[in-house]
Amino acid sequence: MEKPSHAGVIFPLPVIYLAALALTFLLNWLQPLPTGGYPFVFWLGALLFVLGLGVNLWGAQGMIRARTPINPYRPVTGVVTDGAFRLTRNPLYLGLHLIFLGTVLMLNLLWGLVVFLPLALVIHYGVIRREERHLAEKFGMAYRDYCGRVRRYF
Repeated sequence: MEKPSHAGVIFPLPVIYLAALALTFLLNWLQPLPTGGYPFVFWLGALLFVLGLGVNLWGAQGMIRARTPINPYRPVTGVVTDGAFRLTRNPLYLGLHLIFLGTVLMLNLLWGLVVFLPLALVIHYGVIRREERHLAEKFGMAYRDYCGRVRRYF
């Protein structure tokens, strides 16, 4: 049986993050747990959100420039090592995490901070580790050398 030419992540990323956000809203509806509504919480969330967007755009730009797909269900064509990928092997996931945290803070949803841990674990084990395994199989020593130079997150 032929191996798939993609990483085989467990669910599409939008589904994972939207499910986490939906769970946050559900938990907040069942038992509100507000952050207190302090203005600095909103502005911290806004800062994280904008930072996450910037990291995502920077990472996406590198992948587009390298002509490798962003969609983890498409065959990867190369290892991106420049731009945001010089600082972290996973700028897009780091950016999505920051966007999620920023969103829940701006919306005053403390449950989002509780939901974030399982979300981060699902992304780590169900997405990132699978992608890393796939990239190591496909690109061998070039990818392993890159992993030796650049941290997984930051």
